[in-house]
Amino acid sequence: MFPVVAAGTLGTSTAREALEQLYASAHGAKWRASTRWLSGNVCRWHGIECDRSSHTTVVGIDLGDNRVSGTLPRHLAQLSEIKTLNIDASRLSGTLPAVLLSLAQMETLLLASNAALSGTVPHSLDAWASLRELDVAGTRLSGTLSPEVGALGHLQRLQLDHVFLSGTLPTELGWLGSARSMFTHSCKHLSGTLPTELGRASALQHVSFAATRLSGTIPSEIGELHQLRALWLVGTRLSGTLPRSIGGWHALRQLEIHGNRLSGTLPTGMSGLRLSRCVLTNSQGQHASAHHGAFSFPHRCVLTNSQGPLQPLHSLRPVDRARDDTNLFACPLPEVLPAPCRPSLVCHGVGGNRTRGLSTMAMQGRRRGGGRGGNKRRRGPPRVGLGVAT
Repeated sequence: MFPVVAAGTLGTSTAREALEQLYASAHGAKWRASTRWLSGNVCRWHGIECDRSSHTTVVGIDLGDNRVSGTLPRHLAQLSEIKTLNIDASRLSGTLPAVLLSLAQMETLLLASNAALSGTVPHSLDAWASLRELDVAGTRLSGTLSPEVGALGHLQRLQLDHVFLSGTLPTELGWLGSARSMFTHSCKHLSGTLPTELGRASALQHVSFAATRLSGTIPSEIGELHQLRALWLVGTRLSGTLPRSIGGWHALRQLEIHGNRLSGTLPTGMSGLRLSRCVLTNSQGQHASAHHGAFSFPHRCVLTNSQGPLQPLHSLRPVDRARDDTNLFACPLPEVLPAPCRPSLVCHGVGGNRTRGLSTMAMQGRRRGGGRGGNKRRRGPPRVGLGVAT
């Protein structure tokens, strides 16, 4: 299937030749750091890691954020024992060499934030059976996410955001039992529905499918993700109601689902969520900036566009803010919403009176008190319009 290559050890010239080719094709003379490159023992070259037992086998390349430019050479396939390849936050161009799939020991592949790196998202992902991290976010990679992704039983982080991913989400994502984070946000040509099988990926903690063309409903099976800490489904075409099963997300700290076509009654189970920041409408304030890579973000919940600009917290690349209200939740609200959910919450209650930041009980009390003066009365059934306040 793939070319047979010699082991990447110092006992042969293959490792040195492969690294020299990398230095040449990736403009090594311009790197921020290139200590000892092209002379002496390759295991002492900057960013090169060798096996600790033999001290001869190259097992890692870490040149991230090192002003690496140019292209990746096919000769990297000669490093058959390599486990880590990190050249993120760089200026790579050209295409992703398909021969990298021959590196069967690969555990970590980090090529994110190389805006000119093109090619296709690898299809034969099962060739990387030991893969734990795959991050190609912010590149020009295109294509579809292969069902073979389900064979990556050790995968913990899948980050494909801000690429030209198309097609649909494969149901095999539910087979990723070790996955903790899964990001495909800002893939504007990604369509289809949320797979019900996603609820089987029980280790998931951070999930984002924001700013895509996903449609359909939010499956109730997603409530089985009891370790979920953050869910971003902002700016898609999802419709229907919020499943009652979200009340089981006791670890959840951040929830953003505004900018969709959701409706119905907010689940009463929301009152049990321990959200320290909850944003339901764009009128509820600005979000703090993100800290890339560490998930050290302010806790928040965004259910509608009126709660602030759309920016996935795990990304330094903000997504355009949606302007129009699209989620329309029916009254009554849960009796007790998490405290951060209440400020600036616009509720179109009985008679069209608008009420901010109130639970159902408080709304009823205000109605008995006559409501606010100056509000125009509107016809139609009572409902919550969680959107831009006027």
